Amino acid sequence: MARGTPSSTPSSSPSLTSSTSSAKIPTKDKYSMMWLVLLYTIQGVPLGLSFGSIPFLLQSKASYTQIGLFTLCGYPYSLKLLWSPIVDSIYFEKFGRRKSWIVPVQILAGVVLIILSRHIEWMLEEDRIYWITASFFLLVTLSATQDIATDGWSLTIFTSKSSTGHASQCQSAGINAGFFLSFTVFLALNSPEFCNKYLRGPNSIFSNVDESRGVLSISTYLLFWGWTYIIASLLLMYYKKEKVEKGHPKDKLTITETYIRIKHIVSLAPVQQVILCLVFCKIGYIATESVASLKLIEKGFKKEDLALFSVFQLPVSIVCSIVGGSLTNKKPLSIWIKAYQAELLCCLASVTALYNFPTSGITSSYYYLALCLFIVNGFSNTMMFVAQGAFFLKISDKRIGGTYLTFLNTIANLGGVWSKFFVLFAVDWLTISHCTDSNGQILLVTSSSECSHLGGVYTIVRDGFYYVSLTSLLFGACCVFYLRKKFVMLQDLKESSWSVSEVNQSNSKKKKKKKKKK
Repeated sequence: MARGTPSSTPSSSPSLTSSTSSAKIPTKDKYSMMWLVLLYTIQGVPLGLSFGSIPFLLQSKASYTQIGLFTLCGYPYSLKLLWSPIVDSIYFEKFGRRKSWIVPVQILAGVVLIILSRHIEWMLEEDRIYWITASFFLLVTLSATQDIATDGWSLTIFTSKSSTGHASQCQSAGINAGFFLSFTVFLALNSPEFCNKYLRGPNSIFSNVDESRGVLSISTYLLFWGWTYIIASLLLMYYKKEKVEKGHPKDKLTITETYIRIKHIVSLAPVQQVILCLVFCKIGYIATESVASLKLIEKGFKKEDLALFSVFQLPVSIVCSIVGGSLTNKKPLSIWIKAYQAELLCCLASVTALYNFPTSGITSSYYYLALCLFIVNGFSNTMMFVAQGAFFLKISDKRIGGTYLTFLNTIANLGGVWSKFFVLFAVDWLTISHCTDSNGQILLVTSSSECSHLGGVYTIVRDGFYYVSLTSLLFGACCVFYLRKKFVMLQDLKESSWSVSEVNQSNSKKKKKKKKKK
């Protein structure tokens, strides 16, 4: 029953500022904060669709393998480090270093949304997974590129240094708002059951709308945001000036120099161990997180009810972020491993609850059990995220802190994305099911909804979800035993062990030895 929240979606590097000043915020900086919140909200909209709503809409017709294929559209956020040096280095100085990318990228994304709004209905109806995946892959790529530029701008957009610490708050508020609108709000307004119960009535403006449909279609939603993207970009271009970043030319890195720095980071032995842990440890719970919500819908849970769970999950995540910040100062990985264990236990409880789903239908007690498991999942996810961020800040070489943090955060994001396709494929591969009509004839269908539509009876002989989930949880338990000692060792290393200068020194020594031999 675990389900990803905004806190677990692809994110930017943790803020380099640990606290904000209580000094009065200048009026210009308040204006800048509004722009940042808008830009991050725009960034959160395709994330809420890609990681939340679209998989739920696909669930009724698509197989788990097809949904797994769609999850590939989240890869750009985990690989943005590959082109972030290009975004940082190439720009039109007169137009603005960050606006040179934000404005055209958002306008292009708006055009894609408008075009997609004309075709998304039939693509979902006809189950055109490849087209849907390609479309959202492009959208997420554009969103990730906008994220790179916006993150860079957030460091220089304010006139007062005391205001810089508010950048992370703008980021959190904006991305959560965009995700919430595209996930919770959209699914609620797209649901005919929710709209008939709460919005339609004798005197309602929605009383004439077809009761078999929600008041907000996916095509209308995409069209609205498409024009919003374009209008916001034009307003940004004409009404928000970007100040020229001051600095000595020698302090500016070329694209090649940035990639060389990344290479030096990867060559550090402790960093290689962190990469290994981050890439594989999330396999322990990714199966349950990816499939449990879809299984609940398959068993009769309403998708809008699952989306509304995030309303309760969000404040818990915010409180955990505040509390977690003070707990993770000294031993962040110790907190991470405890939160990881809590996540595994929550996933085990979710698998058990799904296996014992009430045959008579959803009861109030089962509903509240599902809600509690979602909240616990949000708690453990947020604590892991905060602890991970604190550890990254602790080990990053301060001389190249931005590149170092972006690299580590990219690896962490990749660890939560790359295995989803294989997990969903394995669930389909291990599942044995059939659909029979009233005459006992077996019908060739791929989902329970198709079987019901044809008037057949859908029977699952063997559910691959339980095999995959228990296997991944067993892998997670093995990770706990390995990571307990490994993480204690890593967090106790000296700062010099994480320093890129160590690599430079060793390389210079090797060059000197080669010269002597010659």
